[in-house]
Amino acid sequence: MSVTSLIRTCVGFAFFAFLLMFVNAQNTSEIYREVWVLPLAFVPIGILLSAVRPLSENYTYTVTFFFFLFFVRLVVSPLSIHLAGPYYTAVAYFVVTSEEIFRATLLIAWESLAAAIFLFIILTSRDRMESSRTPRYVPQIRLLGSKIFYCFIVLLGLALLIGIGIPRGLINFGGIASSGILTERTPFDMILIQLMMAAAWLTFLLVTVRQASHLRRRASLRSFLISLVVGMLLLMLIFGDRRSVQVYTGVAIISTFFIAFPNRKKMTVAAILTTMVSVVVTISIWRMFTRHGLDMSTALVSQDSLMPIIATAFQSYFGGPYHIAAENSLLSGANVGLENILFDFLRSLFGLNFFVDKNGLLTSQTMNLSLYNNEFDTGWLVFSTSYGYVALGIFLMPVWLMLNIFIAMWLEKKFRRTRGLEFKFLFVYLFVRMAFTPFTATPFLLSFLSMQLLTIGFIFFFGALVKDFDRPFLRAVSFSPNVSAVKKVVN
Repeated sequence: MSVTSLIRTCVGFAFFAFLLMFVNAQNTSEIYREVWVLPLAFVPIGILLSAVRPLSENYTYTVTFFFFLFFVRLVVSPLSIHLAGPYYTAVAYFVVTSEEIFRATLLIAWESLAAAIFLFIILTSRDRMESSRTPRYVPQIRLLGSKIFYCFIVLLGLALLIGIGIPRGLINFGGIASSGILTERTPFDMILIQLMMAAAWLTFLLVTVRQASHLRRRASLRSFLISLVVGMLLLMLIFGDRRSVQVYTGVAIISTFFIAFPNRKKMTVAAILTTMVSVVVTISIWRMFTRHGLDMSTALVSQDSLMPIIATAFQSYFGGPYHIAAENSLLSGANVGLENILFDFLRSLFGLNFFVDKNGLLTSQTMNLSLYNNEFDTGWLVFSTSYGYVALGIFLMPVWLMLNIFIAMWLEKKFRRTRGLEFKFLFVYLFVRMAFTPFTATPFLLSFLSMQLLTIGFIFFFGALVKDFDRPFLRAVSFSPNVSAVKKVVN
């Protein structure tokens, strides 16, 4: 099935879901009776994005990611709420009214429509002003930076890993140790983690470039397998308890293999996905049944049906009506305004945050402290819908989702045009971060992006500046894989 056919199928399914929920509204929980508005709103969004996709060759991944994430948020999540039955209420520890749920539903629909229109306008205007098609090129398998400098970073990272990272719980390997993860991290700890992460990435990239050059001279499965094993080991390094980090890393590894070993796509995807899922499941079990003190048997029998759990999970991760309604109440009670937005941006931008009052609270911390009676300052995500509605008003509220889309487009453009594998790896990693969580308020996404760019990005940039240092010692290794194979990968 082609992508165009899949898009049309999604639009048709959305209209079917709307009819199902509208006609059988009595089978939906009373406070969610108007949730049929969301799949109905997806129909024009799907039509808009399907029309703009042929114009978006430089931004195909952005458009595709946002299309399917809109589909999950506006169609799959509401349908799961409908299927959860007439007694479904989400979570019990924070009560919202049916009026608040209906308002949140309308806000989600408005924000999504406005963002889709923004994406349509920006892509059609760029197509008119300049050719949106970047000339195809055969990507070179090379690193732009100094290999000697990169080897130094690898040795430094290895020393930090053995001497500080594992003993202090900054990093785990393959699973979470019984002692857990160091949750209170200083700025110095974060810099150490970034150094160790850069060293791990560079180890994989140096090995991949070396083995790909061997493969060019002599066809051998051994070269591919060596790189694959190193990539799998990289995925088994756990930098904290964020499951999503393994996903970003896994996609970046796969994209690198598609360039270096274009004839081994199926084996690459199977091995990397298996490793990635195994690590994610390990972290999930640790979070659910160790960190939160849950008992497995209790968790299995606590719900009469699996569907309410699924519906609540969709709302939690994609900003469903319940979560938006609850956050509207919490943020309004905290009087979140422009001053809070400015503080959130300053505290979130790596580098500037060293000069901002450490005693001040981010909006996310204020909201979670209020939600959990001052016991926890993390937990719920702050979604762009509530963050925009409470701080900016109903007309300006889509600004944050539009900004997230623009950043994702910029990152896709960067990883498409950059020539060095290390920079491509970094920009793919950051793009996947933006594309997987676009409904989160922008300042809390910039915290992750700015830290990666100003630490690992700086290491790569400095490595490119001292590239000439390699000339007396190393022979330059730069080559292109089979052209026809690469065209198949790009297409």
